[in-house]
Amino acid sequence: MRMAKDTKVISVSIHKGGSGKSSICGNLGYALASQGYKILLIDTDSQKNLSRSFGITEACEKNFYKSFMEKEDIRNHILKTDYESIDIVVGDVGLASIEKKMHSMDYRELRMSEIMADVIDEGIYDFILIDTSPSLGMLNTSILNATDEILIPVEPTAFGIEGLGVFMEHYQAIKEYNRNLNILGIILNKVDRRKNLSTDAYEVIKAVFGDKILDTKIYVDSNIENAQWVNAPLAAEYKNSRAVENFRSLAKEVIEIVKTR
Repeated sequence: MRMAKDTKVISVSIHKGGSGKSSICGNLGYALASQGYKILLIDTDSQKNLSRSFGITEACEKNFYKSFMEKEDIRNHILKTDYESIDIVVGDVGLASIEKKMHSMDYRELRMSEIMADVIDEGIYDFILIDTSPSLGMLNTSILNATDEILIPVEPTAFGIEGLGVFMEHYQAIKEYNRNLNILGIILNKVDRRKNLSTDAYEVIKAVFGDKILDTKIYVDSNIENAQWVNAPLAAEYKNSRAVENFRSLAKEVIEIVKTR
């Protein structure tokens, strides 16, 4: 009899747009799958960038919006991808107006936990990775209430770290209800090798959140954007790209941290 996996739910989240959440989520998922782990990706953003990066560009009858709004078991909305050991629940444009609809929703803070309960209990996946929208709204609150670990992508610039303290306050508020919620780490994204990382912005992050900054950094690589244009994970199209090794390193670091919990 197959033993159930101990599924870990990781949300890639920060309320600042342009931080690279979808890219981090998708490429981390691909790197984890390449190391033998079974992955479920969940796209909760109306822009559907995560869905597109795995080749799903058209609207789907099965999607996260329908699962969430109708309180349907998320297992009924899982699609196979073209990549081994990676399944996905795609996003939908309806998510753009979900905050208004959630005002009248009963137990909205627990909705994500409810629709995910069975897939977690069944233990099919090693990791469930959730790509969130740039918001501190009700949907993301519900998502973080169902999350074990938050991975926070930050661009090491003055604008990039803007609001990081506010997000940490949001995390602390949610942790009062979800005591299992941890900060997996802050991942420095879009790091430019041509610029010295010892900038004021990086020093601020290090001074305040030093123990939370991951060793891995994701460096600027034009192939990350090129892969987005062809709707594919980076390593699937540009396996010799420098950033591929960054994501492999990130996957290894994530595994090591999760093992110590």
